[in-house]
Amino acid sequence: MLACPRDGAAVPADVAPDVLAAAARAYDVVVADVPRHLDGLGTAALQRCEGAVLVVPEDVRCVAAGRIALARVRSHVPRVLLVTVRRPGGLGSGPVAEALRLPVVARLGHDRRLRGDVDHGRGPGRSRTLRRASGQVLDLLGLGGAA
Repeated sequence: MLACPRDGAAVPADVAPDVLAAAARAYDVVVADVPRHLDGLGTAALQRCEGAVLVVPEDVRCVAAGRIALARVRSHVPRVLLVTVRRPGGLGSGPVAEALRLPVVARLGHDRRLRGDVDHGRGPGRSRTLRRASGQVLDLLGLGGAA
C-alpha cells in the first residue's frame, strides 16, 4: 500500500514513476491512497490504475467533495467504483450514489479499532467489514484471485 502524506507535503513528481514501477514489479496488487488534491504521486498512480475506488462518507459535505474528487479521478481513470461510509444521521448510500451517479459497490461502518490497528502495524485485517468490501472491489476489478 502506498499512501500520500496528510500534511500537504508532495512526493516529487520525478520519483513517483519509479516508486510505482517498483511496487508493480514486486506485488500483484498495489493500493495507492491518493489525496483529493492530486500531487505527482497521485496523478502517476491513477494513470497506471486498473480502476479507482472513491470512498465517500454519507454526509452532504463529503458528497460535495466527492463530486470534485470524482471529476479529477475520471480524467485519469476510466473505471471508478464507489464505497460509502455510514454516518450517524447521515444521508444513506442511496442519495450518495444518486448525487455521484455511481452505484455503491460496498458500504462501510465506522470501525474504532481500525486506525489503532494500522498505526501499530497490524493492518486492517481484523475488520470483517473492510475485508468483505475489499474483496468486492477486487472482484469487480478482476483482481479477486490476486489478493
